[in-house]
Amino acid sequence: METRDLIKIIFFLKYLIQNNVPDYKKLKERTPIIGIWDDHDYGDNNGTVNYPGKYLNQQLFLDFMDVSKNSIRRGQEGIYTSYTFGKGDTQVKFILLDNRFYLTDKNDPNSSVLGQKQWAWFENELKTSQAKIHFIVSGIPFLPNKMIHTEEWADYPKEKEKLLSLLKKYNTSGVMFLSGDKHFSAITQNHGHIEIMSSGLTHKAPKALIPWLKTKFPTSFYKLNYGLIDIKWGEYPTITVQIKSQKGTAIKKTYYLKENKITPKD
Repeated sequence: METRDLIKIIFFLKYLIQNNVPDYKKLKERTPIIGIWDDHDYGDNNGTVNYPGKYLNQQLFLDFMDVSKNSIRRGQEGIYTSYTFGKGDTQVKFILLDNRFYLTDKNDPNSSVLGQKQWAWFENELKTSQAKIHFIVSGIPFLPNKMIHTEEWADYPKEKEKLLSLLKKYNTSGVMFLSGDKHFSAITQNHGHIEIMSSGLTHKAPKALIPWLKTKFPTSFYKLNYGLIDIKWGEYPTITVQIKSQKGTAIKKTYYLKENKITPKD
């Protein structure tokens, strides 16, 4: 059996198993599910542009997400996309960035996270958006500073600055970053923005690292968890963020949207 065929079988079976988890089936019946991949969905731990299985795994991932066979995402390189919910002054836009398909080695002098085509697409998404609130979704964290033995946009400072510059250029309203990857959850405020890192449902950070991690992420949680965001519309919309554990709410923060900026309320 060829390696390609083996990879296809393994991923197909993993997605089949997940789709048949009873609670996940209930969730799919009740709630629209959207998502982007990170390294292990992509197929290679900390995988980059050079991973040979990315084209095959792109189709398998889109199958799992029930993306139409006619979708533009089936033919493009990478699975980036956007979704807009609501109407008029209550529009919310999710911009899902593919930080794997074009990712180059961080030591490359011309290193890139998104690649030329995706950057052009992303800028157009900001330029043409009418949404009040924008969730920018990335598999790896965007706002946190550089750390050892982990991945974040801080490893690519020029790319990070480019994204921040585009947000400023188009005065993008209500930006909040959503990320994961690190096996613990945290709320980060940096560069004038907020990021919610929700991770993970199945994995936890080693206990020995927690005291050190808390020095880097003061607002954090280290047991199994998921994130929940609630928006209430009004003159100044409020965004309530919760990190939820099996025992209830572990972290709760409330923000409001004023003059296009998301600001802590508490």
